[in-house]
Amino acid sequence: MSRGKRVFHLLCILLPAVSVQAQTDTLVTEDITHLREVVVTGTRTPKLVKDSPVLTRVITAKDIRKLNPATFRSLLEMELPGIEFTSNANVPNINLQGLDGNYVLFLVDGERIAGETRNNIDYDLLNPNNIERVEIVKGSLSTLYGSNAMGGVINIITKKNTRPLHLGLNARAGSFGEQQYALNAGLNRGQLNSQTSALWKTIRNYTLEDREYLTRIYPDKVIADPVLRKKEVEGGKSLNLEQKLAYRFSDLLSSEVKGTYLQRERFNAGAEGTVLHNLYYSYNALLRNSLRLDERNHLDLSYNFSRYDKVNFYHRIDLKEKDYTHHLHNLRLISHNRLTSRQMLTSGAEFLSETLSTYMFQSGEKFSADSYTLYTQHDFTPAERLNLLTGVRWDKHSNYGGNLSPSVSLKYTLSRAVTLRTTYAGGFRSPSLKELHTNWDHLGMFQIIGNPHLKPEKSRTFSLSGDYSRGKMYVSASLFRNLIHDKLNLLWNAANDTIYYQNTGRQILKGAELNTAFSPLKNWKVQMGYTYTHDGRREDGRNLSYTRPHTAVFKTDYTFGKTGHRTVISLNGKYLSSTDVYSEDNEGAYYKIHYPGYSTWRLQVSRHYKDYLALSAGLNNIFNYTPAVNSFYSSGSAGRTFFISLNLDSGLIFSN
Repeated sequence: MSRGKRVFHLLCILLPAVSVQAQTDTLVTEDITHLREVVVTGTRTPKLVKDSPVLTRVITAKDIRKLNPATFRSLLEMELPGIEFTSNANVPNINLQGLDGNYVLFLVDGERIAGETRNNIDYDLLNPNNIERVEIVKGSLSTLYGSNAMGGVINIITKKNTRPLHLGLNARAGSFGEQQYALNAGLNRGQLNSQTSALWKTIRNYTLEDREYLTRIYPDKVIADPVLRKKEVEGGKSLNLEQKLAYRFSDLLSSEVKGTYLQRERFNAGAEGTVLHNLYYSYNALLRNSLRLDERNHLDLSYNFSRYDKVNFYHRIDLKEKDYTHHLHNLRLISHNRLTSRQMLTSGAEFLSETLSTYMFQSGEKFSADSYTLYTQHDFTPAERLNLLTGVRWDKHSNYGGNLSPSVSLKYTLSRAVTLRTTYAGGFRSPSLKELHTNWDHLGMFQIIGNPHLKPEKSRTFSLSGDYSRGKMYVSASLFRNLIHDKLNLLWNAANDTIYYQNTGRQILKGAELNTAFSPLKNWKVQMGYTYTHDGRREDGRNLSYTRPHTAVFKTDYTFGKTGHRTVISLNGKYLSSTDVYSEDNEGAYYKIHYPGYSTWRLQVSRHYKDYLALSAGLNNIFNYTPAVNSFYSSGSAGRTFFISLNLDSGLIFSN
């Protein structure tokens, strides 16, 4: 029996032999609009999504449980339009509305994390089993978060135990030897709250083979590669641990301490892998104190430390050689002051210090940078239907002096069903230590040289959106425009043997997004999203960008059965449009490469027993899409794969 047939039979076994009929005790459909979710990212103060003047998208814990993703990357890909990932030398590269990872700030519980590879964080730092919700704000949030937030902020809020006693276990297996085992344990006794999480996972390498020859199209000729290429996608294994403790000393004072640890091994491919594996280590510590002065005023004081190391492990001789260390120290004081029933003032002061040592610097070199920050934000409701949010941030950087980032957001409730929002925000991004000081020979192929004379990038972002919500119907439409000055890019020299970091002028990004969620039947939910992005990277009419202009997501789930014994069938889809990308060869002639559009679909069937036991099985990429030519900018899809998982939530057993 083929693998596909075996998985299909497994899905059929999971479906219960019950009639699909209306039941008085059928599970009630939850709110699919997320408008009553509490968010903090857009304003640094808790607000319902419907009340926030800053447009915020939310992925809830229920969304995550339904999707049951293997990785945080797959969660973002399947849930949000306007986000795509490509693979650069087996490293995931994010693109958010035309901007790469340099411009997208990832936070965990509101805090920065150290480490990057090709401008992306290590996504294995993020354990999907330990996420309470993900808050996404697209567009500049530099007023609140400073540098690197020009393109948006993705804030991962980890779980906090709310039950007296809780134990959650998850096991997952899938194609290419995928195995995952997760644990979540919690204790809530009086003034003490504890949350522990652990995740161990592994997957082996697999090979992608081209079906067609890579073709370069010139105005007067077409040149095809002489051979079909193979690309090995590297697997690995990792261990992710987190411990969170919170203690309430009194009604006025509470403290929280959190520590996380990641150890990851990359199974390097080819001849290199026979002697070398890369190891990655991450250490994070957070101490946060909250002091309530009175009913109107309270203070938050926090210190965050984050460190990320890369090590070359020569496993034949058991030798470990560190070649990258990045660490951050971040001290923050925030004051929340309720001035009147209609006015809230949030002010803060921060100190951020970072140090980087990397193989991309001259041997033994280490560089540091510090920044000092003051910011304030005024939340004002002059009328019942009108909310005005204004803010300004001043950053003093050790390399670039002072920078001012203003913002203003306006929310107007036109009716009970319609809400309008508009935002203007100034943003900035200081060149990274890598962009300033790199001096690296890239495998003998070319040199990459930093530039200590780079200027900070600055941006002006404008967005306009409207929401309609009534009953089980929700529609949101938005327009955005982002103008970046002194855009920083990599440029080749005339001999094509060296790449330099340079400020190259300005870039205008613009686009539109449409999202909808509705419930055609009581237990049937549908959500769809579409984004159009034009990132302005054109020269003499030629498109130089790898951004897919059109992306869309679709997800639906249907639940049937009685309360305590139910089955959920879920279907998720992602579409990315085609694009033609122009490049210049060594002789100065332009050619284009065509990247076809594609879609991937995912089917899952889950059987739930009284909410604390769930057995799930599914197919990823059910129509078996694979790119005809695998490159840095193709999907990296391995075709159809399967998975099966078992989830036990014993905390619900105890509560029952």
